[in-house]
Amino acid sequence: MKAHLALGVLIARGISALPSNVLTERAAAANGTVTYAGVNIAGFDFGCLTDGSQDPKKAVPPVNGLGGPDGAAQMSHFVKDDHFNIFRLPVGWQYLTGSTLSSTSTLNAGNLQKYDQLVQACLRSASTTVCVLDIHNYARWNKQIIGQGGPTNAQFVGLWTQLAAKYKGETRIAFGLMNEPHEVDINKWADTLQLVVNAIRGAGATTQMSEPETYLAICLIADLE
Repeated sequence: MKAHLALGVLIARGISALPSNVLTERAAAANGTVTYAGVNIAGFDFGCLTDGSQDPKKAVPPVNGLGGPDGAAQMSHFVKDDHFNIFRLPVGWQYLTGSTLSSTSTLNAGNLQKYDQLVQACLRSASTTVCVLDIHNYARWNKQIIGQGGPTNAQFVGLWTQLAAKYKGETRIAFGLMNEPHEVDINKWADTLQLVVNAIRGAGATTQMSEPETYLAICLIADLE
């Protein structure tokens, strides 16, 4: 098996992605080691398209007993055999809310419970494992851009406020605010993300990775053969 890993760190002020070679050089200059290495454990994001739409029925939960692959076993394998220590757990916004976009983006209790099974499996995979909650909607909901004519900033803030409140006590959770935002007004998008980070902190999640002065999200993408 060979793996090609690409690391992307999203910077808060200006929200610009640094090239992987720059990140590698800076990491090497810092301490000569790689701090995090890992892969996606996909499935809850299946059915998500780049226009921000998702058919939740197409999701394939990577949880033993929910009809998908055994994500827990996969993570345990990668921890033991490859010494990986971070896993991104992508999920569709529509999946988490049951395709309903309320004024506060209220979470669907049943679907959240299913997703949490994967989160808990990730946390159990090792005492040092970091688990990235990744909303996989490309800065959109059903083709409309968040805070730019589509869902309001308040609705997106509502989603993350609830997730932050649920996981505020777990320091090994990282918040991947949004997967691959594209074709947005970058200044407005930066304002949106700052509102989300403020809300996350306000919900009591003060130790998790999403610090606005450093980074908002860590993405590890693997092409495994």
